[in-house]
Amino acid sequence: MENESENLLIETIEHFHKQINDLFVVKNFIEEQILITEQQDIVDDFKTAIDLIKYNCFLIASYIDLLTSFKGIINFETKWDIVFNSKNGFLSIYETIKTYNSHQRKIKKLINEYHPNLLEGYNELNKNLKSFKKKYSYETKISLFRNKAGGHYHENYDEYYEQIQSLETEMSKKAIADFANLILTIMNFVSIIIDELEAKTRRKAEKSKSKWELLNKRNK
Repeated sequence: MENESENLLIETIEHFHKQINDLFVVKNFIEEQILITEQQDIVDDFKTAIDLIKYNCFLIASYIDLLTSFKGIINFETKWDIVFNSKNGFLSIYETIKTYNSHQRKIKKLINEYHPNLLEGYNELNKNLKSFKKKYSYETKISLFRNKAGGHYHENYDEYYEQIQSLETEMSKKAIADFANLILTIMNFVSIIIDELEAKTRRKAEKSKSKWELLNKRNK
């Protein structure tokens, strides 16, 4: 059973690593299209798509880090494996939430203006994130751990040691697994925005092409 779980984790990590590479191929293609596109509103959509793709790549990288930390905890060989992977997991949680918050003004503006049908889902995501932060004491325990042990070695080793000793294996596993599941829902949500944006941009391009063809016919 443990081998099956480990194999599933490895397959999932490899799948999403490939997805990052695939998304960057798409991003590079869109950047090329910007150079040959004259219609400004389509260029603006392309630029928004690039921002969303890079944001989703960040989320995927965080998700992979969390899965890797989780894998290290459940397949530990020494107690320090648990410490090391718990540190990485909590650091990923802290930095991911910090970066997520920094993007929210843009994301909310985009949803309000162009994707109001997604507002309910967006609010639900933020509600779930708030619940996670409360459940695992993000503002106190996780932030403190990041500042005194997870992000760097605190100059006062007593404080570093105290944080390391406070780690609980089951709590580490549960927090990392819960946050990984939350990140997965956010990744899927951002993918929906990208898909809707792509469909909207395609309609604009087809409409522009039809107008161009009609104009050419009239000029003949």
